[in-house]
Amino acid sequence: MILKARKGVIITKRDEKLFRYLFVNKVATNSHLQADVFEHASKQAVHRRLDKLITAGFIEAIYLRGNGNRLVYSLSKKALLKFIGGREELKRLQRKSSSVLHDLGLLEIKRRLSKCNYVENYLSENVLVSGIFDDESDIREIRKVHPDAILKVSMPDRHFNFPLEYEASAKFAGRYDKLMAKYYLMDEVKAVLFISKSITIQKKVMQAEKKRCKNTSGKFFYCLYENVIELGEKAQFINNQKEVLIMN
Repeated sequence: MILKARKGVIITKRDEKLFRYLFVNKVATNSHLQADVFEHASKQAVHRRLDKLITAGFIEAIYLRGNGNRLVYSLSKKALLKFIGGREELKRLQRKSSSVLHDLGLLEIKRRLSKCNYVENYLSENVLVSGIFDDESDIREIRKVHPDAILKVSMPDRHFNFPLEYEASAKFAGRYDKLMAKYYLMDEVKAVLFISKSITIQKKVMQAEKKRCKNTSGKFFYCLYENVIELGEKAQFINNQKEVLIMN
């Protein structure tokens, strides 16, 4: 179906794909959209289309200074209600990011890990809080502790739902104690993928886990952000006992 909007903009199937992409990820840059939505379009054509959709009120953009000074796009309320759903369909409506750099980092993680052979689906935070997957009891329970994402992983003999946590900046030790507590109380969680921006953060979280479970291998499997981005499906997640999880 092709819809005509005000300002003379005709909404195409590709535009609807763009709206779904922005709903799932909350934010994206021009390069993300060109690679994942406008695959065969030139940079100039992508800019023109995005400008038209901004003028028509379907998407919004902010200028993110630093790291290359780039525009970051998000979904408008108008597009959310018209093409994604309202309160009747979704438990929670969220279209904007409260931490743009963090969510851009999560988008990069998603783009890399989604290529792993064992990853059946990558459920972003926005998809989880919307309640779309609440008919799956394990997903419904895990989303209550607010992970950054859940990876649905299908290995040759078993299926898992792995929560993913991404930490871009160090927090107080008490935060990590609470992080351990919430996951160790959940039988539905067999392993947690923890990605940190620095080795300092990773060591703090590993120490918090060692303090909680001295005699077990632990649920948390760790990997640095730069390794996920550089290695993608070959990235290794390692727990406190040096056990390795690879999802290739």
